[in-house]
Amino acid sequence: MGTGRDSMARPARQAGAVAAGRALVVLAFAVWWLRLGAVNAGVEDAWRWLLQQWWFVHDSFEPALSVACFAVFLPVFAVVDIAASRALTSKAAPVCVKQWIAAGNLNADQLTDLSQWKLEGHVAQEALVYIAPIFTFDYFVQRRAARLAASATPTSQRVASEILLGLFFYDLFFTVAHYAMHRSAYLYNATHAKHHEKPHVRARDVLRLTAAEEVVDVAASIAALNLIGAHPLSRALYNVVIVYLLCELHSSWNLPWQLQRLVPFGLWGGSVRHEAHHAKGSCNYQKFFTYLDDYVLPQRRHGPTAAAIYNAIHAKHYEKPHVHARDVLRLTAAEEVVDVAASVAALNLIGAHPLSRALYNVVIVYLLCELHSSWNLPWQLQRLVPFGLWGGSVRHEAHHAKGSCNYQKFFTYLDDYVLPQRRHGPTAAAVEGS
Repeated sequence: MGTGRDSMARPARQAGAVAAGRALVVLAFAVWWLRLGAVNAGVEDAWRWLLQQWWFVHDSFEPALSVACFAVFLPVFAVVDIAASRALTSKAAPVCVKQWIAAGNLNADQLTDLSQWKLEGHVAQEALVYIAPIFTFDYFVQRRAARLAASATPTSQRVASEILLGLFFYDLFFTVAHYAMHRSAYLYNATHAKHHEKPHVRARDVLRLTAAEEVVDVAASIAALNLIGAHPLSRALYNVVIVYLLCELHSSWNLPWQLQRLVPFGLWGGSVRHEAHHAKGSCNYQKFFTYLDDYVLPQRRHGPTAAAIYNAIHAKHYEKPHVHARDVLRLTAAEEVVDVAASVAALNLIGAHPLSRALYNVVIVYLLCELHSSWNLPWQLQRLVPFGLWGGSVRHEAHHAKGSCNYQKFFTYLDDYVLPQRRHGPTAAAVEGS
């Protein structure tokens, strides 16, 4: 495999390549900023041209673009894996090439096994679960022309920021669902076990999904884009970017120009963390970013403890072991920002009508006060709603008393079926009978 000097030089060369990659990113950003007017003029010309193309204005353009991107990117990763496999087994391949492959692939010892690149009927599933339903819906509910007509020419700043925000919210939404799949044995076996059939991954495994998980995945993307009101051009480019990132995420490659190497401070997880997730199953639930794995989700192997976050953000709300309605305002500034942001995000996600938003504010303020009231009267929702579907003040009082159960404010499905260490205080039957 080479001399000791070679093995010591390889990390240095890789560090140099990463530094060069970061320098190129900074340079590209500087050029973009200095030439912003010209770039935005180009975006305007491209937007006008796209509006004249029949395929861009077609209602099924976005799903068709996603399918086309998978059709382009997956064969590229397949060729890379096949070429690397042949190089590793070839006596004629230079030692330096084999060393480069071994250093750049997380599963170099598995690269000669190309069985994961078999299609295994997934093309048919994509046609039945993704393409056919969405294309049928687009045929009967034609709405893209009106959306394009109402969209002004975007700036490059808007497009870039919306792609980044789209990735952020997609990652957030999917992580919540992904964590739930891993915490519930039923959900895991029904929706997610198929994706973990192999302990190590290849880019092709991005499509190793059950129909249910594929629906969740697509819904997370749509919800993210709708939440931020993304421009049609941002949506199109987002689809190209996220399809590539999903393929790369499952590739098992860790090369100097990949985002997990270029983005500093461990802010981007990428294929390294996702490979560890597939190998261990109990860490690294996020696909792209790392803040939830590092600071929020249990069984994490990175970052500060949850106690530090609790003390900084949430401890003020628990100064009293029992609550009264006034405690609805016993919040740190950080927690209040999170609370308000959750409401704003929910209303933006569903595109709520202004009248609905006004009435929602009245309803949720009353419910939050009642939630902290410690009253359990016959006309409160936790008594009126059957089957224990509404938690209300009874569960929230138990949450304040114990601190390790009943994390939901209103509904109960996450506490009952997903979140760990739940101890629900009184049962639904006890509440209804009291």
